[in-house]
Amino acid sequence: MTVKEALTAAGISQTELARRSGINLRQVQKIVSGEYKAGNVTAKNLICIADILSVDPRELIKE
Repeated sequence: MTVKEALTAAGISQTELARRSGINLRQVQKIVSGEYKAGNVTAKNLICIADILSVDPRELIKE
């Protein structure tokens, strides 16, 4: 599952994800677009994103 798919499934906007996670909106946009791979973001940010989207972090880094 990609971050984009999880975001859509959760019904949360990129702006809302950025606000709730404390991650810069531009970085969230790059993660969602695939420019940054979820496996290459910090563990802290990956876990935070996964928690907000209610998914297992391991699901976001599968390729």
